[in-house]
This record gives sequence, C-alpha cells and structure tokens, in this order.
Amino acid sequence: MISVIICSRKQDISIEQRHNIESTIGCDHEIIVIDNSQNKYSIFSAYNVGIEHSRVKNGGILCFMHEDAVMHSYDWGREVQNIFTQHTDCGCLGVIGGHILLNHPCYWSDSFLHSYYYYQKYGSKTKLVNETRFFNEAGFSEVAVCDGVWMCIPSKLFSKEKICFDTKTYDGFHMYDMDICMQIRAIGMKTLVTKNILLEHRNNIEQSLSSTFFEAQKVWYEKWKDSLPLIVGLNSSQLIDGLERWADHLQRITYNHGVFITSQTPSYRLGQALLQPLVWVKHLFHR
Repeated sequence: MISVIICSRKQDISIEQRHNIESTIGCDHEIIVIDNSQNKYSIFSAYNVGIEHSRVKNGGILCFMHEDAVMHSYDWGREVQNIFTQHTDCGCLGVIGGHILLNHPCYWSDSFLHSYYYYQKYGSKTKLVNETRFFNEAGFSEVAVCDGVWMCIPSKLFSKEKICFDTKTYDGFHMYDMDICMQIRAIGMKTLVTKNILLEHRNNIEQSLSSTFFEAQKVWYEKWKDSLPLIVGLNSSQLIDGLERWADHLQRITYNHGVFITSQTPSYRLGQALLQPLVWVKHLFHR
C-alpha cells in the first residue's frame, strides 16, 4: 500500500489532483491531506502528522507530494513498489535530483550535474525538461539528494525511528528534502531518481526565492557540513564534463553581467572566488 501525503495551503487538495492520483496510481493507496490553510504547520511538522495518520506501517511506502504536481504516468504506484523491491538499498526515490553538494550553504540545483525528466511550468508555458546523461539503461540514477516535489520513502524507516522530518532543527518550508536524503545516506541507504515515472510540476519556476530559503540553507549546512562536499553517482569523466559545463556557465555570467557590477562589491568578489577553481579545472583538462 502507498500513502500519498500532501500538505495543502487550502483545506483540501483540488478535485483535479485527487482524481489524477486515484486514476493513475494503479495500486492500493490512501490520500492524506494536511490542512495548512491556517499556516499551523511547517512542512516538517505537516509531514510528521501525515506519517502518524498513515495506515501504512512497516511494509508500505510513503509518497510525499506537492499539491501542484500532476502525474502523467499510469500505474506509477506499482512501479514504485517494484523499484523498492528490486533496490533494497534504496531509501528514497524521486524524479529530480542533484549529484553534487558543495561545502557551503547550497541546494541540489546549484551545479550542472543533475538527473531529471519531467514537465515544468515556465511562465505561461509548460516544457519537458530533461537531463538524462547520468541515467543507466534501466532508467535510474543515484543522486546525493532529490527534490521534494515528489519523493517516496519506505515507511519502515520512519517506524523504526531511523529518520524523521526534523522539527527541532528546522522551521518553515525549505530544505526538508535535502535533510531527509542526508539522513537516509547517514544510515547507509541510497537516494535514486527515475525517468520511468513522469510528472508535471505546475509551480512557476520563474518565481523568486525568498530570504527564508537562503536562511534555511545555512541551517542545513551547519547540520551537515561534516558530510560535505558530496559527489554521488558520477564517474570521473562525467564529473570532469559537468565541471567544465559549470565553469563555462559561470564565465558567461561573469563576462556578460560583471560589467554592471563594480569589482569592489562583496557579491562580485565572492563570484570571482567561486569561479576561479572551476576555471582551473577547465584549463587543466584541456591541456
């Protein structure tokens, strides 16, 4: 059985989303909606409440899903069950993830080394976005962490109190996905992403991030800095290729926009400091 747990800004999820889940999941399931219309919960406490209310215990799967996600794959619930059966060392399954975490406050998307295959809303348009270089032939890629838009975790990891959504360290609605994946790694299990399950994320990616997001990154870093930096699921040639792309991208940002920023500003000096090691890597492997 799969428990689909959704924290909603309204009293309930939309009829459309409920029907979408029920018509596509293809297995025994329940949908647990945490009413956060009064802003009573953080995402951490909301998910813990959902786990408490779940009828899935030691043998099932918990699926944490955003209220702006729409499933496109049919029988995705059966696929999830099969994946956990076949990959007994998998502690978390997602569809979007990053391979590198740097040794400073960061997010999974801060490098060019990602694995994903999904639909994303950009303004008024929805596009299929994909980075599939690191998926194996079966459609899986091991990552350092996955994005919380959709992630599945065996319930036994919570019932045995091996992991939890950490309400002691965090508040708010950011970094819960990064933190839970780090906890899973700390108990010796993996985080995988798959391109065999297709979803659509209807949140507008062009919306600006708030200051609370960056503050949460700092909290996350203080908790996990002894485990960083982290590189997962890449061989040496993939890592070199990714770092070269990253260096090229940062160079374009610096050269295209640096003229508008005085070289005396802290933000410009920080950008130059972060860029220089990657430039060295790029030049080293082009000798």
